[in-house]
Amino acid sequence: KEQPDIAGRPLLYLVNEGKGSRIVTRLYQTATRLPRSKMIELSRERKLEPMYEAVVGSLDAIRVVPIHGKNISQVMRIIEQHKPYAVISDMTGRIRAMSNKTGGMNDIGQLEEVWDSMRELAAIYDFWHLGTIQVSQEGFNMLYPPLSAMQNSKTGIQTTLDLAIMMGALSAPEAAYLRGISTPKNKLARSGCPSENKVQVLFEPEVNEWQ
Repeated sequence: KEQPDIAGRPLLYLVNEGKGSRIVTRLYQTATRLPRSKMIELSRERKLEPMYEAVVGSLDAIRVVPIHGKNISQVMRIIEQHKPYAVISDMTGRIRAMSNKTGGMNDIGQLEEVWDSMRELAAIYDFWHLGTIQVSQEGFNMLYPPLSAMQNSKTGIQTTLDLAIMMGALSAPEAAYLRGISTPKNKLARSGCPSENKVQVLFEPEVNEWQ
């Protein structure tokens, strides 16, 4: 995919699960590489925001917007308003499809329609779309879940993706911070490079680092 024009455009984070304030805290932890206790201390001294701004460029370079209960048409209007170069949609399946008359979410038809709609919006408004979905029971206790291990979807969502990045984990206590990252579908691989990649990383939740 060609790179969109990013000059003056924000990254838009659409929150569909939990509170946006939790995401903002994680963003600050990631940018400053500091634990929450230290961030609170710096915030009281009015030093935290300048540190964050120095890393990401401006305080509104990453915009967090709650979209709980919204449909794809309402999401489109939010995207039109912010004009982002990239959109992260948290729990994409919880966005309501326009054809969904019953109000139910996460059924197979609803999921495929919403994911396909986000793909179309990315092309129309020239942005990258990164959607998230939970790993199903099929991928439980696996470092590298298969492509079919997307919750409520065996093939539907998968056909709308150019790149699938799966994160797996093991249930053993000694592997609490171990994660497996893989690309079971990758249409963006460079010539001569493998399309499927598998790596193991150690996750440090206090500062949101992946080593």
